[in-house]
Amino acid sequence: LLAAGGDALYIYTEDADVYAGPGGTVAADYRTPGAAREYGSYVSTAEFLFTSTADHLDYYTTIQEAFSSPVVTVVEGEDVIEPYIFGDAAEGYYFDGQTYWPEVPSLSLVFNCRKDGSAAVKVDIRTSLLHNDGGPTTSVNETVTFFMRKQCFSTGYREGFAVALETGVEAAEVVRHGVVQHAWAFESAYLMDETPATLGAGQHMAVFQLYIMNAYYGNQYFGPPSAVADDEDLLSVKLRGSAEYGGVATTAPETLVLFFECLGKGETTVTVEVPLGFYGTLEFGFVKECKAGGEEATAEPGLLHVGTSRAAYAGVVHASTTSFEWSPDGPSAAVGPEDYSTVFYLSTESGRNQTVLPPVVSVHPTTAFRTSLSGPLREGGVTNGLPQRLVVNYICDRVAEAQVTVTIHLPHRSPVEFAYTKQCKPVKREGYVWTANQVLFLIMITVPLGSWA
Repeated sequence: LLAAGGDALYIYTEDADVYAGPGGTVAADYRTPGAAREYGSYVSTAEFLFTSTADHLDYYTTIQEAFSSPVVTVVEGEDVIEPYIFGDAAEGYYFDGQTYWPEVPSLSLVFNCRKDGSAAVKVDIRTSLLHNDGGPTTSVNETVTFFMRKQCFSTGYREGFAVALETGVEAAEVVRHGVVQHAWAFESAYLMDETPATLGAGQHMAVFQLYIMNAYYGNQYFGPPSAVADDEDLLSVKLRGSAEYGGVATTAPETLVLFFECLGKGETTVTVEVPLGFYGTLEFGFVKECKAGGEEATAEPGLLHVGTSRAAYAGVVHASTTSFEWSPDGPSAAVGPEDYSTVFYLSTESGRNQTVLPPVVSVHPTTAFRTSLSGPLREGGVTNGLPQRLVVNYICDRVAEAQVTVTIHLPHRSPVEFAYTKQCKPVKREGYVWTANQVLFLIMITVPLGSWA
């Protein structure tokens, strides 16, 4: 572990420094439990970021260090909160000193309120750094300790939390300030004098946005959502999107996509549940209409080929069957850090047409990087025997690795899915690191115009 002078192990939040070492001092707002920074009732999760140095000039120096899995202890209000952590840094981290790209592992601490009250939390992180100032190499080992306070209070519903359904024109309000709107209330489907929200037989997927209405309302951790059809012999429902595994709702929406496969003709109620911890489980429902599908009803083969080139047009998916290497259950296919986009080619049986619904890309863990789609089929469309392009673009602003799952739904059929592992590093030019938004702009201006049409 070598460091040519300068700071090491920099811990910070979006708006405050916590610690810069070695041998540093914890910031005053995090130094003692009695005077520590207080997180109000609207903030369910505190996020911390780590780098191997606080000095951008040190990015090209060899800094090798490691820190252990953070240990979280409730030092006041043990019956008020039961905190837990997740993220890249939750099990510790090792900066190998060979990667010149800024590594920024994150740690999310979910306070997990259990009742109204006040609590204090201590976080201990053991660090190790080998230091070299031109002389003998020395080891620097220390434990970084910092504190936070948390206020827990609930009115029975989560103010500021919202869910909306994308309609293509104007989003339909499903949940507002933690309250399910009337047509989406679970009971509506069972009251004869009420009109519940209904999705027609021609709607094969539904896209819900989970978000916080205003920054004043902080953030909200939510568990993995679920969706169940009352008549499972009539309708099969599959969940995808950035909200599939749960996450933290902020003013930037998380997407929950429901894919519908009708197995017959009729209608059934679909119930969606979103666990909100201290605020209970949010539950809303709607009626889904179905009609029989199949080739005899649609005049389409219901088959899709996916490949990574026109020559290997079915190397990823052949006749709607995903190859082992690209299986969502544990893919061996991988895309390296040097690739900032991947081109897939979609086709069907020669001489036939096949409708393709808008593809959905899911990244797990969701905080690793963002993606965007380009190419003729980015919003769905009709493919045929001539392979058409679908481009997945990666918006990387730090070192990360995640599984990417692409879901493509064909009307009246089971979704076609394939997955792979993507490694990320930020785009870098001499003396400067591109931000995620700049990468997105770069993709937009460098992708040929025809691929967006």
